[in-house]
Amino acid sequence: MKTTVYDFSEAIKQANTWYKPSELSEILKDAALHLAHLVQSYPEAVCTVQCAIKSVCDFLDTIKEMEVEQ
Repeated sequence: MKTTVYDFSEAIKQANTWYKPSELSEILKDAALHLAHLVQSYPEAVCTVQCAIKSVCDFLDTIKEMEVEQ
């Protein structure tokens, strides 16, 4: 039986040159809140996007940041 494994090496490179996962999570949470004014016009779309953002933020929030000697 095969098991799926994940290679995060490219994601780590991106994280080292871009936003920290915690920063990206905060940006996404803010963006999700800013969609609230659209809920009257696009209730399903806003809910779908906010739920997707929450799922991504839940994942990003599990990433531990550590400082190490180089």
